Amino acid sequence: MQEEFGDEIAVLFVEVQGADRAKMQKFALEKKWFGGDSMWTRERPFSTGMNGIPNFALLDAQGKVALSGYSNSMHSQIKDTLSELVKNSEKAPSHYSSSVTKAWKESSRGNYAKAITLAKKVMQKAAEKDNADDVESAKEVLNLALGKADSRISQVRWLLDHGYAEKGKQLLVPLTKACKGVADLSASCSELADWLKSSSGKEELSASRGLQRLEGKLFEDPKGSHRKGLLAFVEKNAGTLAASRASALAKICQ
Repeated sequence: MQEEFGDEIAVLFVEVQGADRAKMQKFALEKKWFGGDSMWTRERPFSTGMNGIPNFALLDAQGKVALSGYSNSMHSQIKDTLSELVKNSEKAPSHYSSSVTKAWKESSRGNYAKAITLAKKVMQKAAEKDNADDVESAKEVLNLALGKADSRISQVRWLLDHGYAEKGKQLLVPLTKACKGVADLSASCSELADWLKSSSGKEELSASRGLQRLEGKLFEDPKGSHRKGLLAFVEKNAGTLAASRASALAKICQ
């Protein structure tokens, strides 16, 4: 489903049987479950209220549970509900006026600065006309756009802080454009861009690109002979965050 729906959804797998990180990663690696856009963790965001596995919770765009249960017996329901959620995510709330909807659409497209600018204009005009509903709706969109932008910036920062410099850079380029015109957001993007241009950033970029190539081979053929190549990478790129990631991968390789 992650492959089918792409960026429309985010899939998070949670290990719940007490395995440590290395054991979880080794199991997932051997099953060829690494290398895609789905995320893996041992930290439960919340309880689904079920004891058996595999269980799931499907969240809508507002983070509310739209469907939950046991995934091995509800595949068709999950897919139908997911398709409906993706379809509805393209529609603004029905109580929004046309002006508010324009700002909402820009936010949903990832044009955060445009959405923020439009929402502020709507709030100002609505306040002048004493239109409380539009003021409140525009404020919702403003906070939504700011929240999405902050979340994206945090995502890039996490990638840079954990040895995924190349992935972080790929996300930062369009994000910088989307935030242009909003001082605080632009400043945060510039800070990250400046780090990537620094000697440390350049070193991490080079290392992360090299590790991406090794990871591609590993994820495609987990049973192949990759340990030696990963250890050589660690030695060559000693001191980098990417080397730390490569070292962890080497430990779970056969």
